[in-house]
Amino acid sequence: MNIKTLVLDQYDMVDAGVTPKGEMEKVAAHYHDSFYSDEDMRRGKDTDFAIVVLSKTGSLVRKFFLNSLSNTQMAKMAFLENHDKLPIAMQRHAAAGIAKACQRYAVVVPDEISKLASECPDYRSPYYTITREDERSHYLSMEKVASHKCYAINEDLTGAPFLSVPIDTERELREAMRKLEKEASIMAFGYAVQMAGNIIKRASDVGVEIPDDHVSRRILGTEFSEVFESQMAKRAAMAGSDRFKNAYHELVKTASASDPRAVATAVDKLDRLSRLDFRWSKELLPPLDAVISHVTEPMRKKAEEVVAMGGIDYPVDTVRSTVNSKSDVIRKYIGDSNVARLEQDPKAGFDELPAAHKQLVLALMKGDV
Repeated sequence: MNIKTLVLDQYDMVDAGVTPKGEMEKVAAHYHDSFYSDEDMRRGKDTDFAIVVLSKTGSLVRKFFLNSLSNTQMAKMAFLENHDKLPIAMQRHAAAGIAKACQRYAVVVPDEISKLASECPDYRSPYYTITREDERSHYLSMEKVASHKCYAINEDLTGAPFLSVPIDTERELREAMRKLEKEASIMAFGYAVQMAGNIIKRASDVGVEIPDDHVSRRILGTEFSEVFESQMAKRAAMAGSDRFKNAYHELVKTASASDPRAVATAVDKLDRLSRLDFRWSKELLPPLDAVISHVTEPMRKKAEEVVAMGGIDYPVDTVRSTVNSKSDVIRKYIGDSNVARLEQDPKAGFDELPAAHKQLVLALMKGDV
């Protein structure tokens, strides 16, 4: 059971594209507040959240930010929309936290939240440890969650109804994920896009975590592969007619204004028409590998949140806090301009430092100096 993706709070709903950021910003502005950034959230205390779940791996998952009147109002909205995906004991715990914040800011507690909160009278803090009963009730409810079958493919390539690859239960969903991982490069790309989109949506609905590097995330990527142009040139050289040669060249010319998924779909069709699909190999890559970057959006975001030294990743937030708390010491060794750069942009500033200066910052981070 992955709580991080199982239930969405007000900020998750924006990140997932369920709610436009502009709508939440309007709510915040109404209460003379602002919509908080990811960094603001990380700086928040555990007690600023309705529920802080201790996972099996020992990590904490914090949900429903309640540090202000506007956030409490937005947390209420998100909870009412999404809470039924949680085991009932967790619903009660989170509801109690939200009800407490509502009382603190003197705002109305919705009846549904009030009822759930009343069933958790011993709420003292947001911390919650997942129980075996929580796991059991979650998996039982997930097996029954759909009133009709969900499928990874809902229509054929002409748009006609076509149901294939069921993804109702967790078992079916994981089988579909494995199937896509194995066959994405050889199946018609239109089907791969359908499967990827429906798998990710279903995983979000039932709380199954999809790895950052899973092929479904690649298929829905928005960046072109570094080898895109060279791969199109190879195809143009191998194509049997000028019609196909010109089509591959045209895809390169118009790529900057195109969605990589649409381009990959077009390349797939052209390859099959020109019979180049029989020649897919390590040299002539299939459309997925030829067109779309291997770096998925979650991988890109994660790379932006760390700095690397000696093959080890360190959180940018740790660099930032070290510079803020020990700037006088750091300044003596690396100078005012480097410290100013680190304060302005910790990741870029660290990456630009000489190796000896990086070692000093890392030593301070670890408390070795």
